[in-house]
Amino acid sequence: MTDCCGGGAVADILPITKDGLIARYLFGINLTANGLPYPDEMFQAALETGVAILETELDITLRPVEFYGGEVTDADFATHVNLPQTMRDAQGRYGPERHDWYGPDLWGTLRLRRRPIRRPPSIIHAIYPGNDQPVFTFPESWILLRDPLGGVVDIVAAVGSIPSSLLGSGSSVDWYINARGRSFPGLLRVYYEAGWDAGEIPADLIHAAYLIASFNILNPAGDLILGAGIASTSLSFGGLSQSTNTTSSATNAGFGSRIIQYQKDLKATLPRLKQKYHGLSLGMV
Repeated sequence: MTDCCGGGAVADILPITKDGLIARYLFGINLTANGLPYPDEMFQAALETGVAILETELDITLRPVEFYGGEVTDADFATHVNLPQTMRDAQGRYGPERHDWYGPDLWGTLRLRRRPIRRPPSIIHAIYPGNDQPVFTFPESWILLRDPLGGVVDIVAAVGSIPSSLLGSGSSVDWYINARGRSFPGLLRVYYEAGWDAGEIPADLIHAAYLIASFNILNPAGDLILGAGIASTSLSFGGLSQSTNTTSSATNAGFGSRIIQYQKDLKATLPRLKQKYHGLSLGMV
């Protein structure tokens, strides 16, 4: 098992590629050392870093993530209901996300931790700590997705929407009515999917992820223009001489001008992205 931002099946699908990075941001740069191409591991690390830093910076999830998805079967329930939300099963799904119940204050709005919401919650269970079975299951018709980007979900019981199955002996509706004025830590289990589907991530986010990834290639590439640690070279033979100098030095990267330009671009881009994908969501609750 790994944490929610690490390796595994679903969350490892990166939205940026080695070919895209080279063609769009490293064009014209010799990506070889001692006649050998840079290893794929170097590019993979750069791509993963670019995505992870952007996700952290904007508090969003670029890659698809499932918190037990939208389907809950009897066979899976006992295994997943207490699976920590930072751990994944063999299918790459995390355990359901846990939220506190604040009685009447929670009636109306719930802020999910991962966003954007790719698939709205189809199931929200109320489960007491130490138990494996829900004392109440919110009907899907009560769960309304208000703000996918902000991760905001409304829980609203429509008039006449209470299923007849909840009204029998030992009615869970009785629990719901009695619990509305009380608070329970970690009572709710929410099943949903976050992130963007493949090919649907906005272009401005892809651009920022590529910019961050490019730094991890440009820096070593600048040091290796003439060889590791070499800033200039000269050749003399039979009275003829040739010298080659680069901008590389002990304090300056060989591709410093491109790095500086990309840094300026990223510095100007991130505030706009925060306003678009993070700042607006702060006012939704």
